[in-house]
Amino acid sequence: MDPTQVFAGFRLHYLLRALPTLILPSETRARAFLAWETQDTHPDETWQRLYTLATTIPGRKLLTGTRPRPTSLAMPVLVLLAEHSRAHNAVKAAARASRTLPRGEVAVLPKATHHSLPLTEPKPLNDRLLAFLN
Repeated sequence: MDPTQVFAGFRLHYLLRALPTLILPSETRARAFLAWETQDTHPDETWQRLYTLATTIPGRKLLTGTRPRPTSLAMPVLVLLAEHSRAHNAVKAAARASRTLPRGEVAVLPKATHHSLPLTEPKPLNDRLLAFLN
């Protein structure tokens, strides 16, 4: 498995759809991409505005840490995936995460998409987080 993918790589269609926003960012492009990705979930307008504004910050740079090797994670790990993600195949990612994580708990949240995960069906999300943390 490619260590940069962890459980699932991005779907090619998703990357191609994101490319215009990544190459020549604008609020219009970001909003169109977000509308496509979130499908019919209708995320909060304030969150959408924040997302689109963030794409236009001059000199912005995406910062990420190194991805962990899943098999080396000895602590409990919660993996939450979006059922309707256009970025990943949630079923395949869930299966791989379940096989890979020694102490992993994996859940696919219904109705959510990649970018709407924290905003769609907040009660099931919060219930999963609280159950895991308690």
